[in-house]
Amino acid sequence: MYVRKRLMEIKQRLGPVTRELGLRHSLRKTSEDELVLCFDRRDENGVRWVSPTCFIFPPAKWTREDEITWKHVMLDLDETVSYPVGTNGWIFYERDFCMLWGHPVAPGETDAQVDRAFELAAENLRGQALAPQAFGLDLPYVVSDIDIGQLWEFLAPECRRRNIEQVDVIRRDGGKEAYVFEYAGRSFEVEYRERRAVLLKDGQVLRFLGEEDDHAEAASELGAALVELEASIRLSGAP
Repeated sequence: MYVRKRLMEIKQRLGPVTRELGLRHSLRKTSEDELVLCFDRRDENGVRWVSPTCFIFPPAKWTREDEITWKHVMLDLDETVSYPVGTNGWIFYERDFCMLWGHPVAPGETDAQVDRAFELAAENLRGQALAPQAFGLDLPYVVSDIDIGQLWEFLAPECRRRNIEQVDVIRRDGGKEAYVFEYAGRSFEVEYRERRAVLLKDGQVLRFLGEEDDHAEAASELGAALVELEASIRLSGAP
């Protein structure tokens, strides 16, 4: 009963939009006992694709209300951020569905504020792409490893500086993802082991790249490793 009236009003107001888009209204509970109303659909493979638009209902122990009002319901109008990684057609979805932010639907408890919130919700539902709900789904050409996805922003400039034009994303048996490229006649891979970047040369671990989760440092260390390699090749006179 605590959220029933608000859910019914959402269904009434946004139902035409969600039906048009083929979206379901899905309610879940967070570890903080918040209820979150998401809008999603499943594809032919059973993968759940979710809109970044959602309503968040704080628990009664926080609001001190028997029936939650729009003053306390939060509307999250996030955006779906996705971008290509590597050079062979892979995509990374940046959104983290564990991080929910929102603003009260009607802090002043006015009808105008409620109406405006629903207008914004409808605009966001139509305007934002869906994203796969969780990482680790092994979707074709969709990066599952958060670190691999986030590293590309820093790895790409290091590769461009050295005229490395082809950097492939691969997924091995077991789901491990990595970047693969050729440089100075050698084959290199960058992957993550226990949240630390590792550089492999010809299949063998060459060095760890920086501290845990520091993607900028990992890319910088990769650049330094390639400089050292090139210098050693010149000194040895190897082709």
